[in-house]
Amino acid sequence: MPAKQARGWRRHRVVRLAAAGLAVSALVASQAAAHHSASPSPDPAASLRRNDKSTVVGLHFQGQNDARLDSAKVVFGAPPGRVGAPPQLRVEVSNDRSAVVQSFPAWHPTWVFVESDANGGGHLQIADQAAGTFAFPFAPDQRSLRVVNLETGRDVGVYELGPAVLQFCRQLPADTDCKTDVAVSKSDDRDPAVAGESLTYTLSVTNNGSKPAQALRLIDTLPAGLQLQPGSACSLSGATVSCDLGYLRVGETRDVVLSARVAADLVHQAGRPVTVSNEGRVENQAGTDTNTGNDIAREDTRVVARADLEVLATRPRESLTQVLIGKTYPVTIDTAVTSHGPSSPMDAAVRTAAAASAGAQASPTTNAPVPALSKGERRDVSSSFTISCEQPGTHSFSFTTEILPTRPDDADPNASNNRRVSSFDVDCVIPVALNVKPGSLENPINLGSSGVTPTAVLTTGVGQYGLPLPVDATRIDPLSVRFGPAAAVWEERGGAPEAHGRGHPEDSYELDERTRDRDADMVLHFSTQETGLTPDSPPACVKGILLGPNSERWRFFGCDTVRYVPR
Repeated sequence: MPAKQARGWRRHRVVRLAAAGLAVSALVASQAAAHHSASPSPDPAASLRRNDKSTVVGLHFQGQNDARLDSAKVVFGAPPGRVGAPPQLRVEVSNDRSAVVQSFPAWHPTWVFVESDANGGGHLQIADQAAGTFAFPFAPDQRSLRVVNLETGRDVGVYELGPAVLQFCRQLPADTDCKTDVAVSKSDDRDPAVAGESLTYTLSVTNNGSKPAQALRLIDTLPAGLQLQPGSACSLSGATVSCDLGYLRVGETRDVVLSARVAADLVHQAGRPVTVSNEGRVENQAGTDTNTGNDIAREDTRVVARADLEVLATRPRESLTQVLIGKTYPVTIDTAVTSHGPSSPMDAAVRTAAAASAGAQASPTTNAPVPALSKGERRDVSSSFTISCEQPGTHSFSFTTEILPTRPDDADPNASNNRRVSSFDVDCVIPVALNVKPGSLENPINLGSSGVTPTAVLTTGVGQYGLPLPVDATRIDPLSVRFGPAAAVWEERGGAPEAHGRGHPEDSYELDERTRDRDADMVLHFSTQETGLTPDSPPACVKGILLGPNSERWRFFGCDTVRYVPR
């Protein structure tokens, strides 16, 4: 190209750019006139019937390699044609997958031709600052604009196009490029869920349409009894959770996870398991949804009660070590229970089953209600029983205590701490018939006497004198026997020993003090002053050891009424 022609071209081009000023519409219009293309209208409302749309970006250059974004907008109309050589800039438009989908050359706005005479002479100089506008075909997935200085090989800058596309779709949501089909689906992480624990929902939003969604919002309504847990990026207003999802590409799915705490008393207050319904919906904030039938998803979850109930301790209140065969004795079992949740409170019951070894009895099985037991609460429960012995010797009694939920739909996930056993051993003592001072109906005892008091332990059969077991009195160990007040003798802390150090087997008087039944009884003698008897301690009793058939050593105990005579 001749130099004069080149200067004229440059003058024509640069002057045209300068004459256009910094206004977007003037620059675009001048380019459109030069290249015979339709002019984009900066007013979308004025061109609703047009199909062509352009993206117009205004940059303010501060030198050759630096520019800031002044404006970016989407307008109706086709962009102007491209400038010819020599270009100084390359403009690249990228989509939402970071792929360059448009690339074209452009003149650098800071190149300015300055006229120096009336004949058109002048020179080209580079300004410190300038403004330029770039217009190119619109696409709804445009996300960024990159400008490269071809002369220096350096980037001028990268600029976001998303806000311009978003603004356009907010203004004209029914535009073809702003329409798409977004859908939501929903799932829970467990069913049934447990009152007092977390329930997590996953909401999946998918763009099923052919155009990107510019601004999506997910709205989730938590059912009564659920509270959103901290950590979610969404906002909460009452029971409504709002999640701004922003831009969603074609075919893309985005998951939102919401974790909620289920009220610990939800099931207890309802009296049964509860089904909670959670509804989520997706809203296109900058466009029209072409299929609203998939914008709402509902998930129903059954909520049940689960609590780790525990028996902390159980023990007998009474300290029984010996009981008399044929008599019943009360036993109270004190039990402490608690709940570790998570569901709280929970209706429970303490069941205690009494048992005894062979030759003894324990009853009954009890059920004590423990209503509304709260997490962390300690509750004390008492249950009453009776025990008895049928055979002599040591016998074991056990009480198995267990705590269980009362309602059939409630459950305890940890059965290892639900049960405790309390047990003790008892020596079962044989009752015997005792005749103090055989032959005397009044059984007088002179507490001031230095003599001995003869006493006969009678040999008896089953049922005789109401006794439950047969007794061979000749099997008594005389040296083991003590005679004295009932309490002292029973507790083995007093009483007089046999005065002669031996027993006297003989056919003694029966309790009617007249007859003898021709069997051998055991007559023993005790120093009256060593007995510990007082006028306030009737009756007088004996306790000692009776040898069993296999040389077992069984305790026996018997009493008789006496009359104390003055000293």
